[in-house]
Amino acid sequence: MLTDLETFKAGFLTRCVEEGISTDEALSRVKSASARLDAMEKQADIPGYGMLRDLLKGVAGVATPVVSKATDLATSLGIFGPPILGGVAGYGVSKMTDVDEEDVDDIKKEELVDEYRRQAHKLRQSKALRAYRDKRKERGGVYL
Repeated sequence: MLTDLETFKAGFLTRCVEEGISTDEALSRVKSASARLDAMEKQADIPGYGMLRDLLKGVAGVATPVVSKATDLATSLGIFGPPILGGVAGYGVSKMTDVDEEDVDDIKKEELVDEYRRQAHKLRQSKALRAYRDKRKERGGVYL
């Protein structure tokens, strides 16, 4: 279970990472919020502002390493992400186009049917050519 201080720190850091701000920007936000709270506390003696200011100061100490790690992680993802993504995509494509035994049998049957059709067409052509030659021989005669 997180305390109020830890919950606030985690929320603030999460928001900083989501917005993609740098460490310096996060620290400047903490300092400006702390300065505003100090000014408000001086103007009106409202309880709770001191605690919020202390929370912001605690966040400032934690923000630097966390934002630095987030930046390092983003850089690492930028460098190693494309090759990893390419490898995963290539593996997925190879698995999608992988041929199993049923597909091989179907391909063999289709190739056999295509070969039978081609041979039948070739036989029809040769029969037609023979018939054409035979007709030419019948017409022609020897003239003396």
